[in-house]
Amino acid sequence: VMNCQKPKLIFAEDALRIEGTLDTSQGLCQGGVYFATLIDDKNLKLQYLLGLYNSRLLTFIFKCLYSGIHMGGGYLRFRTEYLEEMPIRHIDFSNPKDKKLHDDLVALVERMLDLKKRQASLPKDSTDWQDIEQEIKLTDNSIDSLVYGLYGLTEEERRVVEGDAEK
Repeated sequence: VMNCQKPKLIFAEDALRIEGTLDTSQGLCQGGVYFATLIDDKNLKLQYLLGLYNSRLLTFIFKCLYSGIHMGGGYLRFRTEYLEEMPIRHIDFSNPKDKKLHDDLVALVERMLDLKKRQASLPKDSTDWQDIEQEIKLTDNSIDSLVYGLYGLTEEERRVVEGDAEK
């Protein structure tokens, strides 16, 4: 049984794409969200998993596998049992290239979490909010690009995923 009071990833139950965040508050989960914690690999950071899950690629894969469970308006239902089926790229921590990819993704996700936190404290019509929104988009694109590389996608495969993300 997972301990809900450990640091965890929390996912919106119903959304247009996989939307997760990192929760370190040790609070209990409320309705409308699903959560996951790391169990067996102490080297793997939750931020790495968050970067994978929030990427365009994993949302694309989810839509391919589970498009039959969509709801009105294109919303999908993200249940734990479905999210657990996602192909998570294994990291070989004894391989310096793999470890660097892991660490680079963790750094980008930490940057994204910081940007979102900073943006949340600003009025939406402010220039600072807009500037941070641009940084968020650039960081999001960097995360997607790194994830495509982790999974070895060709340029053509990237265009297919990107094309789907534009719908």
